[in-house]
Amino acid sequence: MILGESPLHELSLSSVLPGFLAHQVGPPMLWSRVFGGIVGLTLRPFSAKRAVILGALVGALALIVDGYLLVPGVQRQLNGRNLWAQNVPLWVAWATHLVFGISSGFFYWRWQPQPYQGQERCRDNCVEKGGKRSTHMKTRLLILVTMMGAAATARAEVKVADDVWNGAGRFSRMDYGISERFQRAWLVLHYTSKGPCPGTDGECEFDDPVRIRVPGLSYDPTAKQVLYREEGAAPALCAHIVRHRFIRSWETIDETGQCTSRIANVDSFMDDGYDGREDRRKPIYFGVGPPTVR
Repeated sequence: MILGESPLHELSLSSVLPGFLAHQVGPPMLWSRVFGGIVGLTLRPFSAKRAVILGALVGALALIVDGYLLVPGVQRQLNGRNLWAQNVPLWVAWATHLVFGISSGFFYWRWQPQPYQGQERCRDNCVEKGGKRSTHMKTRLLILVTMMGAAATARAEVKVADDVWNGAGRFSRMDYGISERFQRAWLVLHYTSKGPCPGTDGECEFDDPVRIRVPGLSYDPTAKQVLYREEGAAPALCAHIVRHRFIRSWETIDETGQCTSRIANVDSFMDDGYDGREDRRKPIYFGVGPPTVR
């Protein structure tokens, strides 16, 4: 965010140190204060379980607010695109923020202040009131995290094909196809069918792929990433190329989970000029965020 895209190509102390310092004096201090403010609302000591759960919720809230709501807009203003989303896998972002939150809760529980003498004298009354207050606080925080998470990750699905079934095979899986030369990406639906093996009397399974174009889906050959772009939204990292090595080397297109696609079943009754007939279509929907059940 500070130095732009250049540190991604050449790692050095002069590029790492400013980012490290800016990060340490910024978000961690702010969200640590949020954690401390919530803890200050309670009237009883925190158990290890309660402290860790609260820390995990604060860590998740930090990622939702910073990573999904604030950073995309700032990155687009500074760099023209969201470098953070393009270079930080989704699981890494969630893992690091949860580790921050859980460790905050654990260390607070380990070294939390002991109860004051006045609190000891009114133990029963304070614990009862504090327990109710803590329950309300956790419920409100959980509702806030859920609402903000849904708002940050939910985007409308788009229908990219009306009917894709080829009529010959059984649907087996869906993945991505790419073109480095044209920087394009598309969905590939795989249908499996059985037939005579060439040159033998046995029966073999054949893969019959069907390609589906998705508006906004592209391939970045430099970063080796499949990206989905919508107007007014940060690019979503749908998949990336992973190189494997074992005796020989090969590459696979691994999905990140940020993009979803599904096949729907749509039944309708059509007027064929006689007594009508049932018609079933299988449209394809594509979107960003958790899959939508229909």
